Amino acid sequence: EDIDFYVYDPEEDDIEEVSYEDVKELKLHPGEESPDGITIKYEYSRNDIASLFGAESQRGYYAHKDDKRIKINTDSLIYYNNLEVVGWVIN
Repeated sequence: EDIDFYVYDPEEDDIEEVSYEDVKELKLHPGEESPDGITIKYEYSRNDIASLFGAESQRGYYAHKDDKRIKINTDSLIYYNNLEVVGWVIN
């Protein structure tokens, strides 16, 4: 099975696919949680009452830290709940 690697730039809200060779050159902090406590989670929720009025479901990947969350723009590059964080790029 082929594995695709992506690097997410939070300042640009952009995801770039990178090769395995590029990943090997990066300095990474391993694990699902960043050194400063951020985690990435897939979420799906639908408000049945709101959907009666045309509201869309909330689905996608979110960056979480403490009580805050920010939606990550994956633009269909990463499909339903198949993302695994392997590390965090350290500058």
